[in-house]
Amino acid sequence: IWSLLFAGFLGVISVLILTLALDASRFTLAVFLMNFVVGFAAPFYLAVLADRDPSGRVGSFAYVLNLGASGVGPAIAALLVGSGYNTMLYAAAGIYVLGYLVALPVLMRGREGTD
Repeated sequence: IWSLLFAGFLGVISVLILTLALDASRFTLAVFLMNFVVGFAAPFYLAVLADRDPSGRVGSFAYVLNLGASGVGPAIAALLVGSGYNTMLYAAAGIYVLGYLVALPVLMRGREGTD
């Protein structure tokens, strides 16, 4: 669980790095962190889902939700970028934090049926 929280923290940091005056090294660092977080956290999320939901219903829905977010996220970003690039990045960081706050109770809860 702590590794997932750390990954979330790195995800927020990677988005906030992009709000700084960018040069090639900061941009590379931000993109590296973002890709690391996605690649690192996704298998852990799915493992936690599998552990918390032995029926497998939530795990299959998570994949569909991920695909939907892959389509909706860029659309929301396109709408927000009209208000300024940093506005879109701050919104992304806020959505990241909100997602973790929503997921935290599930992550902290024990396996279904064992508590």
